[in-house]
Amino acid sequence: MQTETLYTIGEVARQLDVPQHRITYLIQRGRASETFRLAGRRVFTKQDVDHIATQLNHTNSAGRPPRRKEKQ
Repeated sequence: MQTETLYTIGEVARQLDVPQHRITYLIQRGRASETFRLAGRRVFTKQDVDHIATQLNHTNSAGRPPRRKEKQ
């Protein structure tokens, strides 16, 4: 049986190069959903990550400049 890879919100944020609060904002507004919580942490599937990326692109194309997290 093959298991699906799950990603934490931090991993998704790093993959998409956005701050975690941008993803949380999409979830709160109903534009993205978390798959479920595992040990109290939001987890996402690859399909969820792709959907979040699409939603972020829609937000950026709506005339809002993309925010990038500061490099440390």
